[in-house]
Amino acid sequence: MACCSRPRSRRRCRRKSTGPCRNSHRSRRRSRQRRSTVRYATIAALASFAVAAGWSPAQAALHPGDQLAITVYNHPELQSNATVDGSGRVSLPLAGQIQAKGLDTQQLERRIVAALQPYVIKPAVDVRLISQNPAIFLAGGPGGSLLYHPGDTLVGALGAVKVGEGVDTARVRIDRDGAELGPFDLAALTAKGNGGPVLQPGDTIQLPSKPVAVSVGGAVLHPGFAYVNPGGTLREAIDQVGGPAPNAALTQVVLDRGGSRQALALSGSDLSQPAQNGDRITVPDAAQVEVVGMVTKPGVVMLRNDFTLLSALYQAGGPGQYADIRAVQVLHAGQKKTYDVTALTHGDTSQDPALTDGDVVFVPEGHKIDWRNLFSSIVTLRWFFPGGRF
Repeated sequence: MACCSRPRSRRRCRRKSTGPCRNSHRSRRRSRQRRSTVRYATIAALASFAVAAGWSPAQAALHPGDQLAITVYNHPELQSNATVDGSGRVSLPLAGQIQAKGLDTQQLERRIVAALQPYVIKPAVDVRLISQNPAIFLAGGPGGSLLYHPGDTLVGALGAVKVGEGVDTARVRIDRDGAELGPFDLAALTAKGNGGPVLQPGDTIQLPSKPVAVSVGGAVLHPGFAYVNPGGTLREAIDQVGGPAPNAALTQVVLDRGGSRQALALSGSDLSQPAQNGDRITVPDAAQVEVVGMVTKPGVVMLRNDFTLLSALYQAGGPGQYADIRAVQVLHAGQKKTYDVTALTHGDTSQDPALTDGDVVFVPEGHKIDWRNLFSSIVTLRWFFPGGRF
């Protein structure tokens, strides 16, 4: 039997091949090579197209409500099934809370690896998407999730939720696939019979907190209510109404909170404390005191920081050459008292009374004794007393 009569046999022909038999073998080999070349070229082309298009099996973005299976190899105690919460995070042992929303599973794996590196040597992590839950999520307010029903509107979905009095229902927003819709005023929509936008699975309804309302009055540019975000400070509230007026006192600012009163200063850390809803701040006017007699610059002075007699004399340029600072008179509410300023050199602070708006200070002429050097020394010492700067 001729060799070429058995084309399907895998046994090699032992007879000496003739010309036609050898050509048939070569033809079959070339055909197989061509088919293999075409197949490999097709696979390479498809792979190149996928890379160029940015495709990968794990490209689907994660949303709140997605169920994940997270495995840390060689660490079964760290394995968990996690749900992406309404804020877009997953909570894992050791790693803590990790932002997952908008990432694919491979990107989330890398974030988990980075979070575990301080605790696990060369962590290897696998994240698998188990299911995507068609739910609506609440961020802020009561939090949690709502079962999605096709056709649900914003007003309808929130109608069954106790959002709480602390939620600002005039600034509700919807977070949808990285885009923000709103704000929406629930009361205005309800009044018009409008249900608002139709919700989609995976939407997150943002329920912001009401701003903290603070009443600011007194010597500020625009007295009235200031509204700061939760955690905002008293200083932010004062800045929001324009800040202190030019005639404002820098100390003795009054904070009325819950029936108790505190004295604060505009400088320093007093105003760095968080504001609370219902706070009332009153910035007093600076005391205007008239200083007459033997002083360098007689007239009305404004006491913004230090309200003492010594401060008033300092603001008036200090005593004249022959002023008698042992008998300085203060007229307050129709009563006159005399003070010996020189006693301050011995630490007698009773001779440096606090003045109020409308007081009058009179410095008499002495017996040709120049007290100016002593007064300068007293002023220098005053800087070392509490609240000693004018």
